Parts: sequence; structure tokens; C-alpha cells
Amino acid sequence: MEPNSVAILKTGDKIRFGLQWHIWFVYKYTYVVTSSKLDPAVTSQLKDLLQDMSIPYHNDWTEASTHLTMSGIVVTPKVVSALASVKHIVTPAFWSSLSKVLTSGSGWYPKEEDYVPPVVEQAAKYESVSFLPNPKRRCLFQGLKFVALSQQQMKYLEQCVTLAGGTIMNMMSKQSFAKKDLLDDKTIVLTKSSLHVESQQTQVNNVVEKLKRKYFSHHLSYS
Repeated sequence: MEPNSVAILKTGDKIRFGLQWHIWFVYKYTYVVTSSKLDPAVTSQLKDLLQDMSIPYHNDWTEASTHLTMSGIVVTPKVVSALASVKHIVTPAFWSSLSKVLTSGSGWYPKEEDYVPPVVEQAAKYESVSFLPNPKRRCLFQGLKFVALSQQQMKYLEQCVTLAGGTIMNMMSKQSFAKKDLLDDKTIVLTKSSLHVESQQTQVNNVVEKLKRKYFSHHLSYS
């Protein structure tokens, strides 16, 4: 390359400066941020910080999302979706550290594994549980069929179930369910720990009576 000339670099390019062992590689980092269970003030600060770095923020988890931001880990659909998508969950401090690097023009990019939020929900506190990305989660529900008891429940859980390789359907739809299908080992009927509508509770009791099997009880927190 000629001195004082301009070259357009692209991801994967290798650059050598001077001596043979001074070799640099070009990488492109893409960030699309979603948050869950953040205080409103923290969410506002996060959005301002991301805007300064020209990093997009989405309220909902989407296929484009790359990072979920939380102060502490509580099991929510967004958390399950992030895990099933093999994406990182980080604290707001990660973005502050990244901003400092970009502002100063020096230093190393922060590592996501150094900014994993603490687990604050008792149900998720297990020594063997890791909230780092794991490609095996993409097929965690492969071959399983989940049956929701309402359209609201189905909408609430559909994304995280399908991202993990499972399928979900609404029992209250016009589609009929044969008893043998519901009794299948690969079928999981969902129920909430508490139902606010009496008719829904009656439907649950009827299904329990017919199936005489254990239910999969979900207790995901909203947003």
C-alpha cells in the first residue's frame, strides 16, 4: 500500500504495520439492544447512551436483537428468548464501558461474559445454571408440543417456545384435540399458578381430570 493513500477496509481484512508480527484484523460489531425489568430511570439512561453510540434499541425481543440488558436476572419471556437465540444478557454497565472505549478511541472492547447480571429470582438460582450463550439451547424444546389454555398465554410464550425448537398451539381455538394427543409424552399442557378468570380455572380442572397427568406450570414474569 502506498504511503498517504486511502483504503476501504472490510470485515476480515488483515493489516500489517511495520514489523512482521504487528498484524491487525478488522472486525465489525453489530449491536441491537433490548431490555427487561429495568427501572424506568435506568431504561431512559440506557436509551440516551445507546443513542449517543448510534446503537438501535427495541422494546421487544426480535430476530435482530443481539443483547438483552438487565440489572438482575428474573425469568421472563425475553430472557428465555435471548437464551434460545444464543445471545448475551448484560448489565447496563456493559454499555457504559463500551461508550468509554468509543469516546476515548483507545482500550479494549468490554467482554460480555464480564457483565452477566446477578440472578435475583430464587427459582433460577442453581449452581449449574449458566446465562452465557449456549448453541444447544436452540433445540431445547425440539420435538415438544406445548398446549396453551388461552390466546393471551399463547401470545405470551410463543416466541420463546419456537426459538427453542418447540411448537405451541391454543387449546381454546377451534382446533380439536384428541385425548391421545394430549397424553403424548411429547405434549406439555401449560397452566398458570393462578388464573384470574373462573372459566379458565374450570377448563384447567377439566383437563386435569381427563388427563390425570402432571402439568408444566410456567411462572415467567412479564417484560
